Amino acid sequence: IVDIGSFALINAFNLNALQKGKTIALINVGDKITNVNIVKDGVLVFTRNIALGGYQATMAISSELNIDEKEAELLKRGPGEKREDAINACQNTFKELSAEIKSSFDYYENQYEQAARGVYISGGVAESEEFKKHLSESLELEVQRWNPFKNVNVSSRISKEELERISCFAPIAVGLALRKV
Repeated sequence: IVDIGSFALINAFNLNALQKGKTIALINVGDKITNVNIVKDGVLVFTRNIALGGYQATMAISSELNIDEKEAELLKRGPGEKREDAINACQNTFKELSAEIKSSFDYYENQYEQAARGVYISGGVAESEEFKKHLSESLELEVQRWNPFKNVNVSSRISKEELERISCFAPIAVGLALRKV
């Protein structure tokens, strides 16, 4: 099945029925594109793609710490002892992405005279507490991660810890799997 990422994201979110009857934002930060989706009563009412994502954070780490892209990607995912350096290197990327998302929210509010009341993030950068903090401050809203596996029956052979570890990366895949031929 071929589908649009935003629709797949909404399908997975609706399965988990996290915010029925409200206007919420689903933000998926991909490698090079961030999707901002505003959903009212489970239906997409606004969407925007922003040409920024996790790749820009990786490149910022690579440039700032003078390391290759592969090492920067590993550092971004699990900074360890260089955590502070990696976070500092990503600050401008996180601020720029948060500002772009805020701009989308402002546009939506001006056009539709209402605001999103909840914000849910997914994608690799969604794992970053620092990004979550920047976004929350920019939007002046609580920003939450969500688990697309919450209402999915999963084989007992699959580790719950592994599902939790990949939950930020899986919403679109779960949404695609929910589609019927």
